[in-house]
Amino acid sequence: VFEMLSKAVRDWYNPVTVAITGSMGKTTAKELTTKVFETNFQTLCAKGNNNAIYQIGNLLQGLEQDDEAYIQEVHGGTLGTAACVSRVISPDICIVTNIVKNHISQIGSVENLIANKLAIAEGMKPDGVLILCDDNEYLKEAKPDVRTIRYSMEHTDAHYYAQNIVREVLEEILPYMNIFKDE
Repeated sequence: VFEMLSKAVRDWYNPVTVAITGSMGKTTAKELTTKVFETNFQTLCAKGNNNAIYQIGNLLQGLEQDDEAYIQEVHGGTLGTAACVSRVISPDICIVTNIVKNHISQIGSVENLIANKLAIAEGMKPDGVLILCDDNEYLKEAKPDVRTIRYSMEHTDAHYYAQNIVREVLEEILPYMNIFKDE
């Protein structure tokens, strides 16, 4: 019932919605994505890593008509969680940062972990896009049945390939971000 009520609240509004999951880097990716959206759009985003369905349902109650973007970190370490959240928030964009072998005890196998993280696209809007990191061995091999964009710092065949990264710029930004906290 809680999920149905949360979805009804979400459907009342129409912000561009970004859902972010992964084994690590969710909070960092959410904070960086939020900073980008906030430059041009009124954006709703939870502080910290409030990424479980009940926390998300409570955050959705804060949506307002003026909100143009909604950025949500999604917990994907328990079987079915990412799919459930995705169906509730109907993302336009889904991002999977990476997959590593944590949460295996909760999920049972690497294959289940991969499927569970990729299930973030289950509630994605039909014209939505799934963004995957091709530097991750599990995501590079994934063949999701949705529109997918791939990025990389290692593989030049990805849709977006980063090169000539200047570390000094990152070191200036890091103190202002909640990076590596509550991952």
